[in-house]
Amino acid sequence: MIPKEKAIELVEKYFYLFSVELENTIADYEAKECALIVVDVLTKETGAKYWYDVKKELENL
Repeated sequence: MIPKEKAIELVEKYFYLFSVELENTIADYEAKECALIVVDVLTKETGAKYWYDVKKELENL
């Protein structure tokens, strides 16, 4: 999966958790923030370029 697809997948997974209780714009923001936290952890633990690229894509969403 290319980094952009992974970024979108992560945000979508978190979005559905928040969209039940929050407005869509807030849910979208929260989902993106959660995805960034996960990617930050993976980047620090693995040092893999792939996760750096995913983080860049998340920041561009």
